[in-house]
Amino acid sequence: MNHALSAGAAAPLPAVQRLFLSINEACAALGCARSYIYELIGAGAIEARKMGGKTVIPADSLQAYARGLPLAKIAGNGSAQ
Repeated sequence: MNHALSAGAAAPLPAVQRLFLSINEACAALGCARSYIYELIGAGAIEARKMGGKTVIPADSLQAYARGLPLAKIAGNGSAQ
């Protein structure tokens, strides 16, 4: 018997997709430094919003930036160009 779903137990909540990432989370997602995130914001490459006093990055803006990066061309010796 599954006790987690027994009478009176609430079903687990579905996963919620995050709409915004903190600067640190955006750094982790792209694997870059905070300064690079701020450069991207300044250049208009990604959007930033203010939520209270905190700067946040819309997740779809970060995903669009990543999708727009050029594909790496791998040379015959295995090095990226």
